Amino acid sequence: MAQAFDVLSQDHAEVKQMLAELESGPTASSGASTSDLSQRKKVVEQLVIAESKHEAVEEMYFWPTVRDKVADGDKLADTAIEQEQEGKEVLDKLDKLDANAPEFEKLVLATLLLPWPWEVPPGPGQVEQVLFQGCAG
Repeated sequence: MAQAFDVLSQDHAEVKQMLAELESGPTASSGASTSDLSQRKKVVEQLVIAESKHEAVEEMYFWPTVRDKVADGDKLADTAIEQEQEGKEVLDKLDKLDANAPEFEKLVLATLLLPWPWEVPPGPGQVEQVLFQGCAG
């Protein structure tokens, strides 16, 4: 079980890095080159893959543990899964666009504004942090 939580923690670090790259990278509207736009698209594709893998591990190990071990775990897990679904929908739309499409940067911004677990006020994100500390050891 601890290995699953290690994987989730590592995934968070990788996703943070990808989000930082998307946030700071050149955009079509700022004069990005074809190569720059290709790299942005590649980062989005990597983010979609990473998030899909991450969600699979959460569904198998993390959310069942939250439901079992945390007070109001069912409610917390349901809320978090709903937020994750919203994020998945944004990422799915983003993944289908070319990096030079006007909608691409709007969806990148929406992705950056999603409630990522390490930024969320007390609730699902905090539960993840508590469980990492309590179960990873």
